[in-house]
Amino acid sequence: MRARQEEVHGTAEATLATPVARAAWLRAFRSVAGAGILLVCAAAVGGACLALAITGGSSSLASDALVTGTGQAVAASVFVVAAALVFVILPRATILVGWGIVVAAAALALFGTIFGLPTEVVAISPFAATPVPGHDDVDPNGLWWMLPAAAAGAAASLALMRRRELAAGG
Repeated sequence: MRARQEEVHGTAEATLATPVARAAWLRAFRSVAGAGILLVCAAAVGGACLALAITGGSSSLASDALVTGTGQAVAASVFVVAAALVFVILPRATILVGWGIVVAAAALALFGTIFGLPTEVVAISPFAATPVPGHDDVDPNGLWWMLPAAAAGAAASLALMRRRELAAGG
């Protein structure tokens, strides 16, 4: 979404007039978002491991925290990649659709079962598909669709960005 704001305010044009490639420019925005995601999730996992160390918790719980934190990072990456795809396909709708995807996914995860939607439909939401600690272990099943979805979306956004023209002044 920040890339769209740069485009609207005209600062992207000045940057892309230099030898910076369009795909590299978009990759930089995605990298900053990814670094933020990793920092937040690493802090959460680190806090969980610290709490386990202080309280004398089981080391298997630390691995559960790591799997859960990884799942949260991948889920957040799905949203970053979705926003990047919207930016390259429908630039004027980037902010509306980008936030709309997050709200729709949250509503689906929180209220899907209340409204009687099938489990398969609710599981489409990255919020619902993240690994959840259970009684004995963590179920990482949601990671198996989110990882390739994030990778494919990232590759597609860069490929499409190479052909996209900037909107002059938004």
